[in-house]
Amino acid sequence: FLRGLQEACEPFGLQIRHFVMGDPDDPTTSTAAVLKMPPGYVLPRHALPCERLEVVVAGSLYVGGAVLVPGDVMATPAGEMYGPHTAGPDGCTTVEIFSSIMGNGNVVFDTEDGPEAVSYR
Repeated sequence: FLRGLQEACEPFGLQIRHFVMGDPDDPTTSTAAVLKMPPGYVLPRHALPCERLEVVVAGSLYVGGAVLVPGDVMATPAGEMYGPHTAGPDGCTTVEIFSSIMGNGNVVFDTEDGPEAVSYR
């Protein structure tokens, strides 16, 4: 399912690669992802069903009123909405660590009509 998630991101100009840090059939297995966003890309407000830690490794990322640069870190508890995040003029590359493989491909987007769950699994 991770390959399918990677392919679903490509039409948006996103490049994402996942790394499973254990048994892929165990829902408690942690994962990491390297996400490369093109300049100006807006990652919409959303939540995941797991804890996540994200480190900016290249470019810049606008988050709220702040500009994050390489070395800056964000963390979000499971189920908490975050974003939107906007890639800077040179794009942005981040590394995200997810506490559970269930965080990959199970997203709740914050829409005008309320939360909308989407599963790319």
